Amino acid sequence: MNKIINTILAAAIISVSCFTSASCSKSGTEVREPAYGGILDPEDWGDGGDTGAAPERGKVLTVDPDRSQLAAGAELSRDGTTVTLPHTETSVTIFIDCDDELEVLPSDNPLVSVSPAPTGEINMFTVRKVLVAPGENPGPAAVKFHRKGMEHTYPDDIITLDLKPNPSTVSGEPVFRQRRVRI
Repeated sequence: MNKIINTILAAAIISVSCFTSASCSKSGTEVREPAYGGILDPEDWGDGGDTGAAPERGKVLTVDPDRSQLAAGAELSRDGTTVTLPHTETSVTIFIDCDDELEVLPSDNPLVSVSPAPTGEINMFTVRKVLVAPGENPGPAAVKFHRKGMEHTYPDDIITLDLKPNPSTVSGEPVFRQRRVRI
């Protein structure tokens, strides 16, 4: 092992010597006058610049209407990027049309939960939404996905859930009466 390391070091010394001298022999390091005035001065490592390269992610994520099962009151937008859900408790199964296998990322929306469908089919997800409280207008919720095999998660890998407000309203002030209870 030491013989191999010594051979590699000798070759490196010959290479550096040949680079900095006017002549060099293969059998050794015959150094004469430096050809460039002498000293090899390495420069600092740069940052490499920006390649502008991006992974090929194909098309935008869309919900496939033929393979999805939408509940009553749920609708899919024409472009397939938004699912509208009613204010009632709802469960739908959506199939995301994508060439890559997707993983759903955790959501911070307490009204919605998304998980892989129990069928085990790739890119099939079950979306569950709880009842929206009276007077509450939750608005849109983004369901974010990560493409397996890619290092990064991209902000446009989403499906939007448009959560409809509850049309019921509550008005007035609550009144609580105390009852006397005899023991």
